[in-house]
Amino acid sequence: MRHTWWWWAAAAGQAAAQKPLTKWQLRRQKQKSLKVKQGFAPSWTRSEASNTYSNDALTRDMTWNEERHCEYAAPSAERFHRRDSFVVALAYDTPDPLPTLAVLNSTAHHASTLPEFAVVTTRPRRLLGLLRHPRVARDLPPGLAQKVRVCGGFTQLLVQRPALAKLRLLSNASAVGAAAAARVRRRELLSPFNFAAFYLPHVLEAKRILYLDTDVLVQRDVVRALEHYELGGKAVAAVEDCSQKFEKYVNFQLLNRLLKRKAMGGLSRHYDFNASTCVFNRGVVLIDPERWRALGLTLAIESLVEAYVKCGARLWRGGVSQPPFLLALGGRYAKLDLRFNVRGLGRVDIGLSEFEAVNFVAPHKMLRKELRRVGTFRQKFHLFVAPLADEAFVLHFTGELKPWRLSASYAEQWTTHGAALTPTGHVSGGCELDQQLSGLMDRRIYYCRKRAPCGDARFARFNSTTSLFASACLARFPLCAAGRGVAACASLWHGYVSPAAARVADL
Repeated sequence: MRHTWWWWAAAAGQAAAQKPLTKWQLRRQKQKSLKVKQGFAPSWTRSEASNTYSNDALTRDMTWNEERHCEYAAPSAERFHRRDSFVVALAYDTPDPLPTLAVLNSTAHHASTLPEFAVVTTRPRRLLGLLRHPRVARDLPPGLAQKVRVCGGFTQLLVQRPALAKLRLLSNASAVGAAAAARVRRRELLSPFNFAAFYLPHVLEAKRILYLDTDVLVQRDVVRALEHYELGGKAVAAVEDCSQKFEKYVNFQLLNRLLKRKAMGGLSRHYDFNASTCVFNRGVVLIDPERWRALGLTLAIESLVEAYVKCGARLWRGGVSQPPFLLALGGRYAKLDLRFNVRGLGRVDIGLSEFEAVNFVAPHKMLRKELRRVGTFRQKFHLFVAPLADEAFVLHFTGELKPWRLSASYAEQWTTHGAALTPTGHVSGGCELDQQLSGLMDRRIYYCRKRAPCGDARFARFNSTTSLFASACLARFPLCAAGRGVAACASLWHGYVSPAAARVADL
């Protein structure tokens, strides 16, 4: 007897129906039935709202919940939630937890009263394991584990935001064109997690949030200094950086053309900055969450990101998350003292304008005598020096020479050891300084009157400082003023990361 196709399909369906369900299928079926019985709905419509700001439109769209996704480093710690609290927040998606440990340890060490810490990461179990390890916990300030909550699941929140999801298009040349994809040289900058800090005011319950990058080191009591800092009606406070201007990041010609059509990101044709306005660094930012939400700054940043993708990554350059932050807050932020963000401590050289600023800092002329001209380059000097380091509240290791990439012993022997750099400028480890070549760098600081190179002719074949430092062991560690003396800035960082913690992190 010959059967048609529909007969065979019906027979196969009956056979599948008679097949017993697996344990996983039974469990899944039970979960579905429970959800129907309980009238399952998203977290923000149940009693466990995504956070306490349930009247916030952006918050209502979030599926992330602090109660479910955060865990204290001390299992016995009581959950602490007060709207008048001061929270130190960090966010990172790298595998190494040691930089975060240094920030937590240094902040708690100098704080007269321990603040609440909130760490958002893609690897919460790794950080929790480090903080709970007996050999690490005994070297931490008392009570720190009860104040640190580590949160995961944030990536799922970020990828649900349409603007951040569109960033992925810039990594696909077939979707946006080869030219647009080539404008973003570092693909890791397209990660939604780079925007995590802009969503913290919507998910953390606090009166003030001090956001810190994980490549900083706290040297003084930032809690006492900033807990009651008056922002003057502004949403954020940050440190102005006049070594860079807005024109370095923003394509003003395109921005003006776009704003003639319609306002975006809270900007109109008459914005509060121009090409020569000083930028501000987002590595240390004091946030008033209530004011941030009222101004809709997260939505403004998302609007700018959408415009950036739509115009083929031509609206700004020099980063992906920093420029929209500058545009959304340009001319509308309170200025912190320079000591709250002493940056550049991961750099190998210093520019002419920076050198001139150092030259006028009379108490720290011992730093000036360490400077040398970088080969034959007219306006570059080596090494990087930070005269304000001994007065700083926060040291910021911006640059490639991150202290955790260098051993503590090399940092202590900074007069004879340096950093080995690759041709692309990345750190490959420590090395013993080439004293002969290093001595050829002119100690006398003078200005070249002509555009022709000046200095030892043996350096003339190098066309960049990166190629020069990669040719031999010449890159010395940045120096910080420490009291009446001088120390490698990296050695200050290693003072807050015990050898036991370093060994545990390598396991």
